[in-house]
Amino acid sequence: INKRLISIEQRIDQLEYQNYYLEQSVNKRERHSRQFNLRFIGLKEQEGGEMTNRIVECAQKAAINLHTEDIELSHPIGASKEGVSRPVIARFLSRVKLRSFLLQRKKLYQLVDKPTRSKSLTCLDLVFVDHVHSIDRIEILPPLLMKCDHNIVQIKFCFSKSPITEFSRCIYDYRATDWDIFRSELSDVNWFSLIGGMSLDDSVLIVEKMIMQLANTVIPHKNITVKSNDTPWFNDKLRKLSGDKCYLFNVDCPHRTPTTTKNYKDISKQFENERKKAKKDYFRRMSNEMNTFSKLWWHMVKNTLNKQNSTFPPLLDRINDELVSETPGKAELLNKHFANIFTMPSSELNDDPILVPKSSLHAMSTFDIYESEAFELLKRIDCSKATAPGLPGRILKEAGAIVTPIITYLFNESLISEQLPKSWKLGYVTAIFKSGDCHSP
Repeated sequence: INKRLISIEQRIDQLEYQNYYLEQSVNKRERHSRQFNLRFIGLKEQEGGEMTNRIVECAQKAAINLHTEDIELSHPIGASKEGVSRPVIARFLSRVKLRSFLLQRKKLYQLVDKPTRSKSLTCLDLVFVDHVHSIDRIEILPPLLMKCDHNIVQIKFCFSKSPITEFSRCIYDYRATDWDIFRSELSDVNWFSLIGGMSLDDSVLIVEKMIMQLANTVIPHKNITVKSNDTPWFNDKLRKLSGDKCYLFNVDCPHRTPTTTKNYKDISKQFENERKKAKKDYFRRMSNEMNTFSKLWWHMVKNTLNKQNSTFPPLLDRINDELVSETPGKAELLNKHFANIFTMPSSELNDDPILVPKSSLHAMSTFDIYESEAFELLKRIDCSKATAPGLPGRILKEAGAIVTPIITYLFNESLISEQLPKSWKLGYVTAIFKSGDCHSP
């Protein structure tokens, strides 16, 4: 038995030496291939052509951990020309060193640090991310099948699903409106006696409220509930058929009689045909209109891709190290960011208090706004543009001939009192991501 054990140990030693020799040979061949090479552009050449120190110096300036021992050889390529820097080829000692350099250069993080194949301890399924905060957990799970020798990488993301929001909206049918009746109703109102003795803010609110009250009595309208996941071609008829379909389905489930099943299949078929027809008609109408207005094209693309109304991504709270997706939290982060940027440094502050005058030292010359000028502005209102909270542009434009005197009076009162009504300061503001890090304020 001892002789047999000695023979086995000698054989193991031979196999380990052969394995070591094969690993060295493979590593040597890989180093002479292009897998370990990296090309650098824009480096100034040094005497003798050795560029390793120059590469390490530039890497350290970029906060990249790189040493001269990590690079086996480096040299410029191409013919030398005066005033022109040649590309430099650097050969790294191992693939690990090369990958580490690239990860630091691109500011990426490799999150899988264990082998994912039992037969090859060097085989990894790599997961690279630029924000580790977007990954909650990574686990290496065993293979699903007995014949499979590859493990499974399970990733749990931190992305929160956008909630389905809904809001009520009033839709007006302007095409079926008799605008002469609307203007007649407006002319019966004594506007100046309506706002007599009120402040400017209250006067503006009363005028807006009265115009909207008369518009709701004359203009055909309806209140709808808009959801963030609604499709633009899902009309009222489809909503009714969808409700009937759900009702008949609930009736058919407990009984399963031929009659209830036939009724459910008929309403389902009718709903599907109407859905296809409504979708086809919607896109045909959009294709005819979007050749004139590019805004309609992008609106169609947004709804086709089922994008949410919110175009602002979650922000990264660096203090608490978490992503903020709620609107109040994102607004607070943006306020802190803007205050930090536009606040004067303490070194530039003056200890002496600054006396701010209560009123401007330069007075604006007085002038009056005439009814003809206000009427021309009301006629030029673009009804296709979105409006701030208050009166819709189409209603204000159609009522311009009647409400011009009271609106001119409100404009002049605003100039005389040197103040702007609060309702005129309101507006919808949406922060839109342009470039850079989408999670950074």
